[in-house]
Amino acid sequence: MKTGSTKQDGNIAISLPGRLPLSCIVVFLWVAAYNMYTGRVMLVGYPAWGTLALLALVLIALPRRSDWSYWRQWRSRFAWCTAVSLALLAMLTLSERTIFIQHDVPSFLVRIVASLTTLLRFEAIPASGEVAIWTDLGWRRIACHAESFGVEYGLAALLWCVCFCALLRSPLRRLRFAVTVVCILLAYQCLRFTLAAVLYAETSWSGILWNPIVMCLSQLPLAAILNRVGVKYTARCNASEAQPQRIALSRMEKYANPLGFAALSAGLALLVIAFWYKPLGVQQFGRVLIDDAHSNWEWSTPFERHSFGEKATYGYGSLRALLQRYWPTDVNESTSLDSIDLSLYQVVILKTPTKPYTPSEIDAVLEFIHAGGGVWMIGDHDNLFGMGQYLNSM
Repeated sequence: MKTGSTKQDGNIAISLPGRLPLSCIVVFLWVAAYNMYTGRVMLVGYPAWGTLALLALVLIALPRRSDWSYWRQWRSRFAWCTAVSLALLAMLTLSERTIFIQHDVPSFLVRIVASLTTLLRFEAIPASGEVAIWTDLGWRRIACHAESFGVEYGLAALLWCVCFCALLRSPLRRLRFAVTVVCILLAYQCLRFTLAAVLYAETSWSGILWNPIVMCLSQLPLAAILNRVGVKYTARCNASEAQPQRIALSRMEKYANPLGFAALSAGLALLVIAFWYKPLGVQQFGRVLIDDAHSNWEWSTPFERHSFGEKATYGYGSLRALLQRYWPTDVNESTSLDSIDLSLYQVVILKTPTKPYTPSEIDAVLEFIHAGGGVWMIGDHDNLFGMGQYLNSM
């Protein structure tokens, strides 16, 4: 469908096309590239994920024949893709400090997942922040976290919805479209998580719950559905009026000026940096030792298929992986702490001890500190399994 633009009252009036100016699939690819680039999955190094992120941004900026003539101007298109990219980055960054602090999803979503699981002929019981599914090996308890529900892709879909609603003239149409997108989003995420939970309960394949690549592939059908809804909604709006619907873009025209979109981009970048960047100081060389020998509660074992559901935890597994990126990191799994072994390291992490330290171990740590070593002590809860008591003795 070809579209054109005319001058009316000093404004640029443009009719809506049969296709969307920004594909929801491209937005989802941006989120996937961000997750992989920031280390949600450590399969390859940073350069490869940086290439994927740049490729996703190029896809956003790539001209398409079906786009509006206004968006074919490279300056305005660059301003558009920069603003959307920085908005996505700001949204994901701020959400890690707000939404992701409370990991559990609302209880009504847990009940919906349990009901859908029952419809699939599996016995399921909703609990506090989790759903229990009965298998041949017994009850399998699956945590219902916001991350596993795809909250990052939900935020991206809402941003895409806002961008699309900004192009609609009627407030009623905006409301209808927003409600439609939210309903589709909730229904799809509940169904997707239900199928993933059932598959995990039957196969013990934990990657379906956390792997970013699997998450991205499972979210692409949602993006295709939302794109289809947007296209049909646009066509219905055009057909409902005697003349093509026109949108005044005089205010947006100024963003085609290099100074205009440069100021917008710089402002959004400063907003992101203000909430995201924290000076890390000067990186020092050293070796790190994580003491798991005294902890029978939360191990730093990599959180993967074979250790999922055991005493390995995502938090300490991620901490170990993060430290290994910058410093040589070893794990003490069975031996006692002595001065000779500690002398090989510059930092020792004493985490969640569930058994006491011997006097000789305490003396070895004190000698290690007097020699210039650093100690990081981590407890959990209120004296859980004596952790506070054992750390206080140290």
